[in-house]
Amino acid sequence: MATHPDLVLIDIHLESSNGLDLIRRLRPILPALPLIGMTMFDAVRYESEARDAGANRFVLKQEGPETLISAIRDALRNDSRTDQPRRKNDS
Repeated sequence: MATHPDLVLIDIHLESSNGLDLIRRLRPILPALPLIGMTMFDAVRYESEARDAGANRFVLKQEGPETLISAIRDALRNDSRTDQPRRKNDS
């Protein structure tokens, strides 16, 4: 029996490959799967690239665990690719 993840959390800067490439490969195979990109580098650049690649959400590592947990909960409730990114500054 094959199992599928409920969500995938992807570091944009993977040691062995590029997280953006992984998002691009996963999105067409599992279109309803919530994908969250995360990094600690150049937020503006990587958030845009992650969203363009197909990530539902984007989180900066330095935003802390509360922001990550909130993004995970939101992504699991709303697994559409049109989800808005969840950031600390958002109202």
